[in-house]
Amino acid sequence: MARSGASFHRSQGLMGRIRQHNRTANQHRQPRIVPYRLPSRAPWLNPIEPHWLWAKRFVYNVESPLTPELLQKRVYDYFDKKNATISMGS
Repeated sequence: MARSGASFHRSQGLMGRIRQHNRTANQHRQPRIVPYRLPSRAPWLNPIEPHWLWAKRFVYNVESPLTPELLQKRVYDYFDKKNATISMGS
């Protein structure tokens, strides 16, 4: 049986980073990452999918390479800004 999805989504390295992030997130009351598998050819099942293009443009709109810490900060900044916009519209 062939597996679907990108191999880096299932790598041990990524899963280790997620576990480490979740430990730190619990200590600092930050959002945790809870991975779950969706069919690779069904993006409509993933509600975050439409946001990735905009998030990538926001996060990578820099002149120099990003450190992991700066990448995390920019992702949080994007979604904090997005959540504030959604809250104001409600």
